[in-house]
Amino acid sequence: MSSGRKIELDRRKFLTASIGLASIMVLDVSTAKRLLADMPEEEANRVGMLVTPSQCIGCRACVEACKNVHGGKTGTLYTDVKEIKRYNLNVPILCMHCEDPPCANICLTGALTKLGNGPVALDQSKCIGCTLCTGACPFNRIQYDQSQRVAFKCDMCQERVSKGLVPACVEACPVSPKARLFGTYKEVLNEGVKNAEKIDGLLVFPQETSTLYVVKKEWLEELSNPPIKLSDKYPQEARLMANISKYSEWGLVPVALGVIGYALMWRKEKFR
Repeated sequence: MSSGRKIELDRRKFLTASIGLASIMVLDVSTAKRLLADMPEEEANRVGMLVTPSQCIGCRACVEACKNVHGGKTGTLYTDVKEIKRYNLNVPILCMHCEDPPCANICLTGALTKLGNGPVALDQSKCIGCTLCTGACPFNRIQYDQSQRVAFKCDMCQERVSKGLVPACVEACPVSPKARLFGTYKEVLNEGVKNAEKIDGLLVFPQETSTLYVVKKEWLEELSNPPIKLSDKYPQEARLMANISKYSEWGLVPVALGVIGYALMWRKEKFR
C-alpha cells in the first residue's frame, strides 16, 4: 500500500472515531504529522492561516488593523473575535478559504474566485448583490452590506502579501506566539501540530481549508454553533449544496437575469 493511500485511510479512521462529531474534518497530532511528511509540494507552498484561540487575549487589535487597511470600512465585515465564556476563550474569526469553495461555485458573475495560492478572493466590481454567496458559505464568513449593496470578505490581505507583507490582522496581534499565524500551508500546519501538542488538541479542517484552527476536543460542540460555525456538517453538506447549485444552473437563469437587470438599473440610477 502506498504511503499516500495509507495516510488517507488513517484520516478516514480518525474521522469516524468516537468523538461525537464523526463527520467533522479534524486530525490528531500523529495523523497531521504523517500528512506533513507526505505533503505534495504544490499544496505545501500555498499560503495558509493558523488560528490558535488559546493564545488570543481578546484585545481586538486584529479587527482594528483590518478596519484601517480597508479604508475605514467596518472591520467586522472582514474579521472579528468572539468570546466563548464557557471556556474563557477568545476565538478569532475570518474566512476559512475553502479548497472547494461553495461561495465561488454558486457566484453568478465570477466575482468570487479561488486563487492559485490558496485564498478565496472577492472582486467587488463584479458583485451584483444577489447574496447567493452569503447563503452558500457554511461558516457565515461573507457579509453583505445593504447600504453599499455589495458583499465583503477576507482575502488574506492579498494586496499586502503581494508586497511581501503579512496580513494586517497577523501583524497587529501583540501576543507571542501569535493567535494568528500566516505562512505557507506547510509552515502553518507544522506550527499547528506544535500548538496542538501543547494543549493536547486537534487540528480542524486540514486539507479542506486554508485557514486552520487548533482546538481542544471538548470545545468542538460549542464552536460548531453560530457565529463561529466550525460545523460538523462541513465539508459534506457544503459540497452537497454546491453540487445542487451546479446542477440547477439552468433553473437559476431567470433569477440571474432578473438580478443582473436590477443591478444594472440600480447602478445606472446611482451614477446618474
